[in-house]
Amino acid sequence: MRRALLPLLILSAGAHAADPAALPSATGQTGLVSMPDARFAPDGTWRTGISYLKPYQSLWSSLTALPWLEGSLRFTRIMYVPAFSDPANPEYGKDYGDYKDKQFDFKLRAFPERGWMPQIAFGAQDLMGTGLFTAYYGVASKQIGEFDLTLGYGTDRIDGAFGGVRWSPKAWGNWSLVAEYDAFNYPQDHQAQLSGAAAYKKGPAGGIEYRSDWWGAKAYAAHGEAGVNAWVSVPLQAKEFVPKFDEPPAYTKINPRPTEAQWAADRAHRWRLERALFAQDFRDVRVSYENGRLEATLSNTRIASMPRAVGRAARTLLSFAPLEVREIRVTYVQASLPFATYDFADARLLQRYFNGMATRQSLAPTVSISYAAPQADVAQEAADKTEALAAFEEPLPGTLLVGVDAPQLFQFRKDDLLGGIGRIRPSISGFFNDPSGAFKFDVSLLGTWDRALARHTFFNSEVKLTVYENVSDVTQPSNSLL
Repeated sequence: MRRALLPLLILSAGAHAADPAALPSATGQTGLVSMPDARFAPDGTWRTGISYLKPYQSLWSSLTALPWLEGSLRFTRIMYVPAFSDPANPEYGKDYGDYKDKQFDFKLRAFPERGWMPQIAFGAQDLMGTGLFTAYYGVASKQIGEFDLTLGYGTDRIDGAFGGVRWSPKAWGNWSLVAEYDAFNYPQDHQAQLSGAAAYKKGPAGGIEYRSDWWGAKAYAAHGEAGVNAWVSVPLQAKEFVPKFDEPPAYTKINPRPTEAQWAADRAHRWRLERALFAQDFRDVRVSYENGRLEATLSNTRIASMPRAVGRAARTLLSFAPLEVREIRVTYVQASLPFATYDFADARLLQRYFNGMATRQSLAPTVSISYAAPQADVAQEAADKTEALAAFEEPLPGTLLVGVDAPQLFQFRKDDLLGGIGRIRPSISGFFNDPSGAFKFDVSLLGTWDRALARHTFFNSEVKLTVYENVSDVTQPSNSLL
């Protein structure tokens, strides 16, 4: 009886356990200490960090592009091994630094964890280039209670069977203990005798980990040496990083409408109308009033439906129109080219419809649509007309929100009423094996302002900071006006 109950107890513990921790190994791939496991970081997670275990120091970056696919890049420094050597000239390459190599790794999930079945993945390390760290492997991971067990087999640099366990006690919060059997064949590494890696044998390794939503670190011991792996983690699918597609709220504030004479005498009336359109993310806005007709040309990238966008615009135009207005016309443009023109021929009836005093059936004959394509479908025109009029009936909040774009991951952007775009784009770029030093990276901040139509850049300002390893820091500011 006890033997029969034991598997049930283990299964029950695993069923109620939290999701297993998926943390990077020293190579940047999700794994244990140095060995990979079958786990994957949440979809859209980008990590970048640095790991060190004498004689290896690696800068790495990984991305979980899909729930079942992970790719990573590494730049590894092999300490005590010169990058270049010439027996005839001992001074050749002496000041260049240690040997360095670039690697690309990937891992693919074959089967997800279900019931008693473990999660199974296959992967490869150092697929291109010199192939100094090439390895292929298959690995399985299974969570049982607070323990995540891993067992795998590899070829080339991962020489044979490997495995390990990660223990994440619930009472410890974000802390975990990890242990593994390291199956790397260190004696076959590049210049292993010179670097000291030839003395490393297959054997156990263990460490302690801390993880949070945005960063993590791991301290461990292996082969009689202390190692560390630290990283930052960016959840690219978190709300603040996903492009915002929610429609902006409509402008519903009630305004005193001017007369034709007041509209012509004071440009502030037109400016208030343009600001109200801009608050709803309308762009490329042009407004004019002549002979009782209020006309606007505009576009909108936040409202997916063109008829609904036009209905929102016409509703706003009606709220600011002169009292004598007889007709409202809205031309919707895409890339500054007219796409369709909506003509509301009876503005007074439109106002009655907006106030709930007229039916849609009575208003529909006074609305016409002219498309840029002459072969526009009659049924489509009727559907677009209905959707545009429905925008007048939407129960929307009565507040004015100023539309300021949220910062993107690598760009801060602001548009103006006429479609001009201002951007500030911080960036970082790296250069490996550069003759001037072992590793170099540039950090730049670029600001531009583009006109809406000609798209000529007439302002450009750049500030660049360049840092070299083993060389004094160099600051290179530059400013240009184009």
